[in-house]
Amino acid sequence: MAYNLFAVIGRAHDVAGLDHPQLLGRVDLVEGYALRPLDVDWLEEESEVHPRQFDDVVTLIGDAMIAASAGHPIAYVAIETFGGSLEVNGAAVWSEGAIVHRDLVEGETAEGRTVLPCEEALALIGVVAMAGHDAFDTLGLGRYRSTEEWR
Repeated sequence: MAYNLFAVIGRAHDVAGLDHPQLLGRVDLVEGYALRPLDVDWLEEESEVHPRQFDDVVTLIGDAMIAASAGHPIAYVAIETFGGSLEVNGAAVWSEGAIVHRDLVEGETAEGRTVLPCEEALALIGVVAMAGHDAFDTLGLGRYRSTEEWR
């Protein structure tokens, strides 16, 4: 079964204030966090950037993330799995107007890693995992199987 999430995650107020046409509406999570999914349909049909092109997406949304990170850190996460295998797990975090974390693993490069980029990013933006869960589960990011379902 496949899973993908291409979205910006941060404090609800900061995420709501993001000004970028390729980010869809805010979806509230827990503990004051929210996400804004990337408009993957637009990217795939109208631009030369595919959601899996991590560095290109980070560049595309970078200016908006710089502005939005003035109050609290904010993250872009790119996760894609297929049939239980990791395809992409990438994250970038902006804080106080600068990118402070950027990491990407693809496929087999994740082997041996104890913490994947998405988990690192969620910790950097302040997500505290509940007992017995990781930050991903704490926020409920497994609620839907695809980015499109977060609309």
